[in-house]
Amino acid sequence: MTVLSSKPASAEASWLDRLAHDLRGPLSPIRSAVQMLRNGSIGSEATPQMLELIDRQLDELVELIDDLADRVTIERDRFRCTPRPTDLRPIVDAVAVKLSRRMSNLGVSLTAVVPDSDVEVQCDGTRIAQLLGYLIRKMAAARVDAAHIRIELHGPSPACIVIHTTDGEFGIAAALRDLASGGAAVPVSMAAGVARTIAQMHELTLSHTVDADGIHVGIAFPPAPTSS
Repeated sequence: MTVLSSKPASAEASWLDRLAHDLRGPLSPIRSAVQMLRNGSIGSEATPQMLELIDRQLDELVELIDDLADRVTIERDRFRCTPRPTDLRPIVDAVAVKLSRRMSNLGVSLTAVVPDSDVEVQCDGTRIAQLLGYLIRKMAAARVDAAHIRIELHGPSPACIVIHTTDGEFGIAAALRDLASGGAAVPVSMAAGVARTIAQMHELTLSHTVDADGIHVGIAFPPAPTSS
């Protein structure tokens, strides 16, 4: 007779608990907004805001599902980065454009500053964009006051992306702690687990400083191999 345990392994239980917690984040406000629209408890003038809220939370839900799919491939040792010579400028610009509306809804302005010349590194551009998006969302979600986030690309040698913000130090500290936790068994969010793997596979060096001008997070790329 086969006996099935009602208690999953601790690692699996933590993983499932983390997934349930992450799913509640976008689903709860969607459900509340739909109920208010359905029962007419809000005026017609508030309908656009409710639809905007639903749209924003659906974007987060799509990102969460993508992170979940990546996390599964990580668990199965099938997560892949495909480094190739890549100019970082269009990647930084695209991340700023993609996140600008969401940041604006949170009361955060987002800008990007890139040099005129190419900043080429060996990387998987899609994965680097994922990592940048994770850090920026973490900074914005943890702000206390209205904040401005500026992404600066420096290079070409050494290549470095610096994210400056006037608020959100708690979010950055938490994000970098998750990214630096290595193979620790502590449950982190789906996005944090994926971002951590991306940073490790690219051998990135992450730094965090605070001064009178705000909080600064550096993402340094390894130096390009020298040709013999």
